[in-house]
Amino acid sequence: MFLMLILESLFIEIFIPQHKSVAIGVIYLPPSDNTLEFIEKVNEIISGVSTANKHCHITGDFNLDLLKHESHTITTQKIELLFAFGFQPMITKPTKIQHIP
Repeated sequence: MFLMLILESLFIEIFIPQHKSVAIGVIYLPPSDNTLEFIEKVNEIISGVSTANKHCHITGDFNLDLLKHESHTITTQKIELLFAFGFQPMITKPTKIQHIP
């Protein structure tokens, strides 16, 4: 049997009296091209958090090269999903640079 890992996630909720709750999540996307499955799962996760009227912060490793967002369809689709829910990347520079000898 072959098991494919689409993503791993963990969310916690912090209750603040007389204020909106805060949801903090971490999502790990293994390197792959399972775009459709990723979009479905993240949409499901974020929909649940956003419909509950909470502040939400998501961290993690999406294994995306944001510098290729204009030329790589998979990256574009994943980023647009996060933008649709009002999330924006906080990282503006590459975090991993691979040197090819």
